Amino acid sequence: MMYVQGDIVMVNFPLPQGYALHPALLISHEEVFEAEGCYVAVMLTSSSIRDNFSFPIANEMLTQPLEKVSQVRCHLIALLSDREIERKVSKMKKEHLKKVIAQLNNEVLKVA
Repeated sequence: MMYVQGDIVMVNFPLPQGYALHPALLISHEEVFEAEGCYVAVMLTSSSIRDNFSFPIANEMLTQPLEKVSQVRCHLIALLSDREIERKVSKMKKEHLKKVIAQLNNEVLKVA
């Protein structure tokens, strides 16, 4: 396992219209990788979309600033293996990662 929960990595993210290079936030715990050899990730975008699936990212939420102002797209979820990840670009601080996961739960999964 090369990456951990909270890492932001560059990946060709699988989208309905095909693959596109995007940053992605790894949201799964390390035990997922140990059991299955993959990570659960959500896509980041620099597009300015305002809806319930968007989680805006400020540089102070990260260990390293991103190249562009970005947001998490909580509903765009994928499984990624180590070989699909090009490189790590940053890491989201734990208190903000918890907020992303809470929004994913509230807006995407709607688990009460």
